[in-house]
Amino acid sequence: MQAYTQWMENKIYDTDLMDGEEDIDALLGILNGNEFRTFGEILEDIISQKKPKDCSLTCEAFLNRRAEEKNIIIADKRTIYSWFKKGVRPRKGREDRYTVFRIAFALELSTDETARLFRNALLDRAYNPRDYKEVIYYYCIKNAKEYQYAEKLIKLVHFQEEPTDVTIYTNNLILNLEEIHDDLELIEFININKHNFEMSNIAAKKEVKKLLEDAKGVANKERAKIESSSNYTYNKNKDSMNFLYETITACGVTGTGGTRTIFKNAELPKEIKSSFPQPYIFAKENPTFEELRKEIILLFSYIFWINADEQIDNASDIFDYYKDELDSLLYSVGFVPLYYGNPYDWLFLRCAFSERPIELFRDILGKVLNEQ
Repeated sequence: MQAYTQWMENKIYDTDLMDGEEDIDALLGILNGNEFRTFGEILEDIISQKKPKDCSLTCEAFLNRRAEEKNIIIADKRTIYSWFKKGVRPRKGREDRYTVFRIAFALELSTDETARLFRNALLDRAYNPRDYKEVIYYYCIKNAKEYQYAEKLIKLVHFQEEPTDVTIYTNNLILNLEEIHDDLELIEFININKHNFEMSNIAAKKEVKKLLEDAKGVANKERAKIESSSNYTYNKNKDSMNFLYETITACGVTGTGGTRTIFKNAELPKEIKSSFPQPYIFAKENPTFEELRKEIILLFSYIFWINADEQIDNASDIFDYYKDELDSLLYSVGFVPLYYGNPYDWLFLRCAFSERPIELFRDILGKVLNEQ
């Protein structure tokens, strides 16, 4: 696993891709090729570490056997087959995440191993503290309890009719849960905090709102510079989400709902196209966790790259500043840091390493969206 992550990190620094103008085709070859491992390939690595050395079963067969021994129905056999043989990655919806937890219980993974399974295989964070079922799964994994034990605790959850309406920020909620070491205490905490277990990620939403306003300010300044040096005038509403998207990406807004259709056909891996920040996502009142994380990465990157020359004197330090600050921001709102094995993250990291990050980013999108 470490070797794979290091391999993908090394691809960021590949000097063969930096001979003058970046080779867009070569970069797209990496993104669309076989460099990035599938859900099943990562899962095979994890299972290989859990299998006895003298076990002759395939990883797929071993997972199925462990699930049967523990009386856990992970998913139907066809779905499990698709992970290992067809490279299918589960979606990141609530039920898909519960499926990944069942894998963790079947393999008796530790909390850290489960977190790596989510980050490296599902490309998502583990343990959503706003989902009481995931909180119970975490509690049981941490305390070496079986899946059936977790399900019994879940059945004990009965939210109070008049629960507390005090909002607990995600990081504080996590700290509160970490202090709980007793079943009844855990269930009581969940039962009286219905308000907090029905909310989406308030800290991430607040950060996205701030980044959207900051990005609009940067976009207006950038447009003003372009207009002052050319005869072109942007006549659309400069406070709109369409304006922001078009300025960041240098791509026009088309399709139902604002570029949704055009991204569907883009020559990019599914992990990038899925929930790529577009005008309709910017305008969402309740975006998903994946949408929020991707918005934060895009908006932060745009603001940072445009302002980089003014912020940092030594150009060689830009990449390190970028990654450290973005990782810190993601962590502060409860998301996993940038991961070299995630195609979406890799795209931004590769652009950040370039001498012309925003231009390279726009060139890549322009090519795959046929905007050039």
